[in-house]
Amino acid sequence: MDKIAPTATIKLSGTTVEIGGTLTAEVTQTDNESGINISQTKWVLNTEAGNIGTEVSKYTGGTFTKTSETITIPTTTGGTYYLHVLTV
Repeated sequence: MDKIAPTATIKLSGTTVEIGGTLTAEVTQTDNESGINISQTKWVLNTEAGNIGTEVSKYTGGTFTKTSETITIPTTTGGTYYLHVLTV
């Protein structure tokens, strides 16, 4: 273990969207020391604003297949939501 945390950069296609509209997030995960374990990386969209931790069971939105990937965010319910990414 190199003790240097990996990073995830998120670029949203917008900060507001009508219900049913299209919202995407370009997620780029980086770890120059150990590399990304892509099979363990996950995401979730929820209403929690703060850090949700590293417990894998909390990341139920989907998985990644590559370190730089664009995901489509579901827009079926109104409200304020936060995208959390678990990078391993």
